[in-house]
Amino acid sequence: MASLQAALRTAGVSSAPEAKLEQPDLSRFAGRPPSNVLKRETLWQNGVIEIAIPKGVRKGIVENGDETINFLQFARDVTPRGKVNIFVHTDNERLAGTTITAQAEIIRKDLGDGRSFLYIDLKPVDVPATHRLIVEPKLNLSIPPSEVVFQAQTPQPLEGIVVIAPAKPPKIKKEQAQ
Repeated sequence: MASLQAALRTAGVSSAPEAKLEQPDLSRFAGRPPSNVLKRETLWQNGVIEIAIPKGVRKGIVENGDETINFLQFARDVTPRGKVNIFVHTDNERLAGTTITAQAEIIRKDLGDGRSFLYIDLKPVDVPATHRLIVEPKLNLSIPPSEVVFQAQTPQPLEGIVVIAPAKPPKIKKEQAQ
C-alpha cells in the first residue's frame, strides 16, 4: 500500500502526506545477554524425593571445571511467565515420562545484573523417598505449616514458594493390612 501512495504522490495525483514509518523498539523483547554468576548458595539438600519427569524435557550438557554434567531440564510454573527450573543429572533420556526418586538440592543463583533464581538439582537414586517437593505458584502454603521441613520464596518478581515436607507414608491396601 505504501508503494502505491508513493507512486501516486510522485505522479502528482495524491495529496496524502507521506507517512513516517518508525521502527518499533524491540529491545525489550530480546533475550537478555548472559550475566556473570556472582554466587550459588545451597538452601536445602540431603533429602530424597519422588518426582514425575514430564515427557517434554530439554537435554543439556554443561562443563563445570573438570566435570561434565549431562542433564534433563523441565520447570514448574510459579507465575504466568516465571518458572523454577529443575535439572535431573543424567544422560538417560528414557527417564522422561517416568517417575523417579532423586536426591534433591535447592539452590539460589545470584547474577551480576541483580536477578536471582531458585533452581532444583536432582540426582537419581534407587531408594525410597524421604521428602516431598512442592512448588507453588503463590505464597500461600497448601499444606499445614507443621509439616514444612524447609521453604523458600522465589526471588522477586516471581511470586512462588518451594517447600520440602516429609514424604507421605505409602497407602496400604485393605488386603495387605489383614
